[in-house]
Amino acid sequence: MKKCIYRPCSTNRITQYFLENAACVTKYGKIVACRPGLESFYKSVGMNSHGAIDFALWHGEHLYFPVDLGIRWWVDKIGHPDERGLMLSVISDEKMVVVRDNEKVRDIRKPRDGETGEYIKFVFGHLMETPYRDGETIRFGQYLGRGDNTGFSTGDHCHMGFKECDKNGDGLNLNNGWYGNLNYEPLFENRYIVDVDENIAEMKLTLKDLRKKLLKLLEIQVIKLVESVKGRL
Repeated sequence: MKKCIYRPCSTNRITQYFLENAACVTKYGKIVACRPGLESFYKSVGMNSHGAIDFALWHGEHLYFPVDLGIRWWVDKIGHPDERGLMLSVISDEKMVVVRDNEKVRDIRKPRDGETGEYIKFVFGHLMETPYRDGETIRFGQYLGRGDNTGFSTGDHCHMGFKECDKNGDGLNLNNGWYGNLNYEPLFENRYIVDVDENIAEMKLTLKDLRKKLLKLLEIQVIKLVESVKGRL
């Protein structure tokens, strides 16, 4: 079983997996961490449990697309950070075969002879912002946006779910108990995407060096300006 899904953020803390029930709802409708006497938020909205992986973030942390399947993808931006939260769906440009035992995914591959497959999508929730417009393409390792706490959330994190869908990105099997979400944990490796994709790592190092040079140049210019002002006094 080849691992092909990685952690989209640098923060290495997973707060909730598939099948867990860490979020509850109070009688006033507020989403909080679960404690005795409170109802599971997921069951209150018709789900069996949580249907994704939640990655804790620092506020505004950068996220990268962490799925390596060697195919093309396009994006569909949903919602708004000031309303019910900002979410980004990343949808495959071709049909794939999802091999699974019930809701647990064992493999994701291209169709073989006689197979048809379905389109698939990964959903990234609770974002602050994203540079994408609907229909734009994205590839493995590319910048997704910045994480936040928008929508139904108890703290800064990235909710990353997976579904089969139609060509337009609408989810399939919505009555499976998780609104169509599937458990991709067998294909997940808790390794930061930047450590997997050397191109991203090199780009970040280049930007870091460039930032240092710009700060040094700015410091020199400030010193020259101060000296020039002193000379006029």
